[in-house]
Amino acid sequence: MRKPDQSTVVPKISREWRSNAIFGIGMSKRSQQSPPKSFEEALRELEEILSEIEKGNVGLEESLVKYERGNFLIQHCRSVLTVAEKQIESLAKNEDEGEMTKPE
Repeated sequence: MRKPDQSTVVPKISREWRSNAIFGIGMSKRSQQSPPKSFEEALRELEEILSEIEKGNVGLEESLVKYERGNFLIQHCRSVLTVAEKQIESLAKNEDEGEMTKPE
């Protein structure tokens, strides 16, 4: 078997984390994630996560946890925006219907 040269950097992953990743044990699920208090808080947290990962100061395991949290936050923001969009459409529709039924 070929040994890696000194320029090759292989991250060390704990045996426990590796087995958990393979079997899905201990991995957080969306239902276990705590939702942010507001849309704005979700955006702030997402920006923090992106900044930390981009700086490269976070280890592999922590990066994966942060990545998973980031995905949760993205889905949360999308659902909040979808609800807001439907409310706006409903308000606009009601406004249009109100104009049609107004007597002149």
